[in-house]
Amino acid sequence: MNDVRYALRTLARSPGLSLAAVLTLGLGIGANSAMFGVVDRLFFRPPPHVVDPDRVVRVSVTRTDPRWGAITGGIGTYPDYVAFRARMRGFSTVAASMGASFNLGVGEHARRVTAELVSASFFPVLGVRAERGRFFTEEEDRVGRPAYVAVVSHAFWRGEMEQSQATLGKTLLVGHNTYTVIGVAPDHFAGLGLREPDLWLPISAGAPEVMGNKNILTCCGFSFRTIARLAPGVSAAQAVAEGTVLMRTGDSTATLSLGSARGGLDPSFVSDARLSIWLAVVSGIVLLIACANVANLLLARAVQRRREVAVRVALGAGRGRLIRQLYTESAVLAGCGGAAAVLVALWVGPLLRAALLPESTAAGVLDLRVFAFTAGAALVTALLAGLSPALHAGVPDLSSALKSGLREGGVQRSVTQSGLLVAQVALTLVLLTGAGLFLTSLRHVEGLRLGFDADHVIVAGGDLGALGYRTADINAIYARMRERVARLPGVAGISLSIGSPFGVPSMLGSESVPGMDSFPSTPRGGGFFIVAVAPDYFRTMGSALRRGRGFTEADNAGAQRVVVK
Repeated sequence: MNDVRYALRTLARSPGLSLAAVLTLGLGIGANSAMFGVVDRLFFRPPPHVVDPDRVVRVSVTRTDPRWGAITGGIGTYPDYVAFRARMRGFSTVAASMGASFNLGVGEHARRVTAELVSASFFPVLGVRAERGRFFTEEEDRVGRPAYVAVVSHAFWRGEMEQSQATLGKTLLVGHNTYTVIGVAPDHFAGLGLREPDLWLPISAGAPEVMGNKNILTCCGFSFRTIARLAPGVSAAQAVAEGTVLMRTGDSTATLSLGSARGGLDPSFVSDARLSIWLAVVSGIVLLIACANVANLLLARAVQRRREVAVRVALGAGRGRLIRQLYTESAVLAGCGGAAAVLVALWVGPLLRAALLPESTAAGVLDLRVFAFTAGAALVTALLAGLSPALHAGVPDLSSALKSGLREGGVQRSVTQSGLLVAQVALTLVLLTGAGLFLTSLRHVEGLRLGFDADHVIVAGGDLGALGYRTADINAIYARMRERVARLPGVAGISLSIGSPFGVPSMLGSESVPGMDSFPSTPRGGGFFIVAVAPDYFRTMGSALRRGRGFTEADNAGAQRVVVK
């Protein structure tokens, strides 16, 4: 405590230097604390309400296709999942899930809700308990005889149902079917993902409507996400070996892999988080610059305090005692910087998480994990920033340092100070160069010619089939819609399409041209993507054709088949 009090008095004698050091450390540590909240949520944080998450794994399979190369995805179709669950002994429980969206209600008050279609084993795999009511049972998730029951999220119950005590037993018109609410999930429970859905529905009840098939056991080509809990005494490596053998009975190229349940990213279904990783690296470089800056300030002050150190050595202070005092001053500075970093993280953290994790249920939380990281970063900063002054704590020439004629506080730059300055400038130039390249890339992207007029095109969509309309009625509605919208003021053109730019196009499985063996392969392998469109599509999109013409009303179902490539 004496060292701490002395450190506070010493820092108070140089308020400008102390304030500069605290602000520098606050920005450096605060930026890292804010980024840690994002990276932690993506990769390391255990999912809320999941029991023993280290025994829960995401199951995926890597297959090799001649056209597409190596593809990592789910187990496969629902029948594949059922067969895998029945034969796999390395997992105590296996569950399937898939995301979907439905219309809630009908008429002008209808709205879109997100749902997670899950097997009855989904909640037991995670070990989660309902806050109110219960979850599904195996009897309520039987293919061909599903029970139309629903579990609502805590956010949905709090907002849509106004935390009604009579929630259980209420009915909801979800898509074509009426579901009875049987439970409310715990607050912030989102399974293993980042986004908390509005509803959980039995997969046997909701999947047939999503896939347009009465029986999901006869549906092919649709992949389900699979999660599992390792059986007692079974390691991940043993489960991978057993699962790979099972999967290769149907596909000799298949290889099973397991992913951690921690974090919100599923590599099989979610794009990688390179941006977050790069931002974390940049934040680390900023902290290194801050440490070098503060170390240089402390080293400059140590040179100015050379006579004071000599007096203390003359009075019997040892090198270890001096190092302890200097490290105490560095720790006090780092502690003040850590407090400032919390304020920076409180301001910057929600902005970063809202930009990088817009769907996360914990987008604005500054919890104990972030505080612990901030404290650890402050400790490491204290060690790094105090290293140079501690190494120069000794006085090589005691007599000259004690001479009254020695100019105390003079400018005396050491090799270490010069090295720190060079390191600061080098790291700063790296950051500035990276920022310049990033801004240049953004400018190029903004000026990129997309092949259509993105500034004046509006894309709107709806799911009339989910509302019960037949194909003929849907076609008639769209035809009337085209006529009415075309007459609106300010509308220069209107067309219809299945698929949209940067959206999900239809995929053509195989192609052939008479007289040619095959088409040239695309850079990533595979075939061609197609988008089905109505007349006036290219004119409406503002796209100019290089040759030929676009589609007209004469290019209907009874005419010659035509294509624009």
